[in-house]
Amino acid sequence: MGRRYKFKTEKEGSAPIIVLAFLILVILIGVGVGFIFFNKEEGEKGGAEEKPAPKPKEEVVVEECDENCKYESALKEENVALCKAINNQTLRENCFRELSDSVLEACLLVEDREVRDFCARNFAVKLKNITLCDQVSDREGCRIAVDPCLSAEDYEFCTILQSGDPTQCGDDNCLMEFALALNDSGACLLMESEISKRACQSLISGRDWCKELEASEKDYCYKKYAEMSDKPQFCYEIRRETLPYRECISYFAVKYRDKNLCKESGLVLNDLWICYINYSIGTGDISGCEEIHRLATTHRFKCAFGFAKRYGDPSACEVIERTASKITCYAGVLIHEPEILDPSTCDGITSSTVWRYKCYTVSAINSKDPSYCNKIPEEAERNSCINNYQKAIEESVGG
Repeated sequence: MGRRYKFKTEKEGSAPIIVLAFLILVILIGVGVGFIFFNKEEGEKGGAEEKPAPKPKEEVVVEECDENCKYESALKEENVALCKAINNQTLRENCFRELSDSVLEACLLVEDREVRDFCARNFAVKLKNITLCDQVSDREGCRIAVDPCLSAEDYEFCTILQSGDPTQCGDDNCLMEFALALNDSGACLLMESEISKRACQSLISGRDWCKELEASEKDYCYKKYAEMSDKPQFCYEIRRETLPYRECISYFAVKYRDKNLCKESGLVLNDLWICYINYSIGTGDISGCEEIHRLATTHRFKCAFGFAKRYGDPSACEVIERTASKITCYAGVLIHEPEILDPSTCDGITSSTVWRYKCYTVSAINSKDPSYCNKIPEEAERNSCINNYQKAIEESVGG
């Protein structure tokens, strides 16, 4: 008979396996929980051990800063407030002095006048602050140090020079002065007048730029060149019997106070008389009028009359030959413009006692000094002078 096998059912074989798996799972969970708990406890122990113990608080010691301490700190820090905090007057003053060159406030707090003047002036110049000069004894000197143009005759032109910018000039004359002052030929090129431009270029470069111009322009160019360079020899480059030639010679006759230049320059007769007129009126020397020939009555009158009015000097009228013209000259000053009279010239009126006495009377009224009347020897005329003086004074008070 064949063998008979008995097989277990599926249900009967799987029960032990499930139980075994459950037990393993429980063991693993237990081990995991234990591991976590153990690490946590070790961490707490380790943290407690590494935490440093609190240090005891150190006691802060505050050192007091005495006078010397404040002084040294003030200088080190350039701190004027620390200087002010110094009670010792001498030490405080020294503190301000030490800082006076570098700190404006300290400079102005220095009591020593000489030291304060010195540092305040330096700060005024350095900061270009002219108001600081009010703190300086030599106020005007300080102001000029800050702004040198304050002492210049032409402040506006001086400021243009200081700027170094010729475009600030408003005309050719300014540009010419600028070019000469700074030897700047670039300023010449900004000129509108071709004559001025060429004369300017000639002055700066030393080369003759005038000769390239046409005749009339060339004459005026040489005239300007001669005058600006102060070289009269360039007058002789100008054509004779022309206005610029006469003007050029007259200019140097006046400048050098040498009327002989008029005679020696080959001027035609009419221009010669005019040169003498320009000389006398330009210099205040009546001898130029006297050089004009007596027969040249018109020019002689023009010279004397112009001189008399220019200088308030009726004695210049003595140069005139014709009586009628001389009276016109006297009247021009003593009647029409008495306010310009120079009293010292009255004694020079020698050809007419009437006009000399008139001159004394006007002098007395102008100067409010009746003693001028005492120069009149005739009693009647002297009393007339005094009466006119008193009347003028009363009218001035009443008016």
